[in-house]
Amino acid sequence: MFQDSLNTYIVTKLNLNTQGITFKGDYMFQVDSGKFTIETQTNYTIAESNYSPCQIQDWQNTSQPFKRIDLQDFVLPLSVAFRESELTEGLTALDEFRTLLNGAEDTVDDLNVGFRIGQPSPPTSPLKHAGEFWILVDIIVMLSGGKNLKYGNGISFSIAKTTETLQELIYSKIDIVTNTEGVTTTPTYISTRINGKSIKQITVDVFFEDNVTITSTTLLDELWQVNSANQLYDISIGYDTPRTDTCVITSIAQHIENGVPIGYNITLMKASW
Repeated sequence: MFQDSLNTYIVTKLNLNTQGITFKGDYMFQVDSGKFTIETQTNYTIAESNYSPCQIQDWQNTSQPFKRIDLQDFVLPLSVAFRESELTEGLTALDEFRTLLNGAEDTVDDLNVGFRIGQPSPPTSPLKHAGEFWILVDIIVMLSGGKNLKYGNGISFSIAKTTETLQELIYSKIDIVTNTEGVTTTPTYISTRINGKSIKQITVDVFFEDNVTITSTTLLDELWQVNSANQLYDISIGYDTPRTDTCVITSIAQHIENGVPIGYNITLMKASW
């Protein structure tokens, strides 16, 4: 089951930290429900070691946008309890976890998965239990996964200004619509739909990725309307045989999930030139 495998995957990645913090994923935990220790046996000797319990509070996932695609989008609030004496090491461990997975792609339970990790929440006030003080920290794990697909589409999406080099973006969906119905006049920088001619409209949701500069410069300029309306963009959609065209961006907005900006919603149309 994907959720079980994903939970195990997340805990495994948390335990790659260099701070000596051991994480264990409990289905449900409360600070007053136990000592949170693990018993291990070595040469007939039983030893106890501490661990920090962690739990995905709510499995929030979206419906699949394409029925023919096995796509799952999750926004997962992950809660961790640290002993006050280990808070500094614990926060460093969370930072290492974020660095490890933020923008990464991997395979989990036969699904190709891409991750985006939010910043940790401020630590709570200490809660006392069994002679120790505990502090809770939350961190948001966002991801999309599709079977044998890149973010659920099986295609790649690249974009650049016509004078620049195409750059591939991480995305969650691409919709392509070609419409020839009726007689519709559009702004001068878009082809006019008349006498059998058509307009091609492409909508795509892209995620931030640190090494793709177009998301932080060119698309930000579009969002703030710095670029002129007739700015041309080369795009390439990588099917088995890639398709490349030149379009304009007719609308762009922040892609927000649970109040967190995680990318852009872009609409492009075939340009007239």
